[in-house]
Amino acid sequence: MSDHFLLEPEHFKRYATLIGELGEKLKDSELMLTSSLHHEGECWGGDDPGKAFAGAYGPKGDTAFTNAHSVATHLNNLHAVLVESAKRAENQEQGNADANRNAGR
Repeated sequence: MSDHFLLEPEHFKRYATLIGELGEKLKDSELMLTSSLHHEGECWGGDDPGKAFAGAYGPKGDTAFTNAHSVATHLNNLHAVLVESAKRAENQEQGNADANRNAGR
């Protein structure tokens, strides 16, 4: 078992950036797809097979879009938490360095 804990703020920042970018790409993709689907309208027809498809597709499609939006939101929240954690680690490190520098005075 390790007797120390190492946190590299630069690693947190790098991964926070990647996670934030992923969240933004997911959000942008979801918006583009939603816009395209709304532009097309209900193109599966009004016959029995079309109605059956629409009845099954609609609720599942709504759920998929809601879930994609939720994942994008969670990724953006994780990005913010990682950035804040990195800042706190840097501040703690600076505080420790200052305390050690001033301890010998």
